[in-house]
Amino acid sequence: MEYEPMEKDREIDLLEYWHTIVRRKWVIVGFVAVLMLSVGIITFNIVPKYKAMTTLLIKEESSKMLSIEDEFGYQSRVMNLRFYNTQLKLLKSKSLVERVVRKMNLPVRPEFSAVQKPKKSLITTVKNLISLRWIVPGKRAEVGDSMYSIPSSPYAEIANLLQDGIEVSSIRNTNLVEVSYTSPYPVLCSDIVNTLAQEFISFSVEKRYETTQQASDFLSEQIANLRGDLAAKEKELQRYGKRKKLFF
Repeated sequence: MEYEPMEKDREIDLLEYWHTIVRRKWVIVGFVAVLMLSVGIITFNIVPKYKAMTTLLIKEESSKMLSIEDEFGYQSRVMNLRFYNTQLKLLKSKSLVERVVRKMNLPVRPEFSAVQKPKKSLITTVKNLISLRWIVPGKRAEVGDSMYSIPSSPYAEIANLLQDGIEVSSIRNTNLVEVSYTSPYPVLCSDIVNTLAQEFISFSVEKRYETTQQASDFLSEQIANLRGDLAAKEKELQRYGKRKKLFF
């Protein structure tokens, strides 16, 4: 039995690999070039995201006349939890976000200018042109028809966009809430988060003032009614005294 040297076979194999690489060099070069170009395009098109964050303290003001049982009892904890969850929902509510949009006048900001000019697709345009209401005389527009629908406010459209970027999360075992907003524009992120916090505080103060005003109006009305009743009772008492010849 004869054994041939293995080194010669390895040299032949390596030589064949080298010839294959030389023959396919342009394919390899093209593949590498396409790969690098694709990576470059993807990297260039990646938009950096910035995140601004603020922290709010949410605590319901309790009356000083509450007893110890009311202050630390089960019912009080349930009410506090309900109030806390309500404030979390309010922070991301459409009404509060729209207040932010109006406060910052976002429709004139270049970051949101494209929202006010939606582009119609070619298919939609063609459908509108050949619609039966233009061909059949006397055909009336139906409810929900896009051609006759009232365009939504730019404030509402931008508020919808803001809601998608706003995140509200509670910090465990505290009354603190983290509010953040993510956007490609760092200054815009900071402005939106700060304005949202300010509008939330303003909204809470307004609601507290409205509640106080309603309570004050109710008490004033009750006092006025009691005064009227008291005056009527005094007159009735005076009439009774005159009939009975009594002096008060």
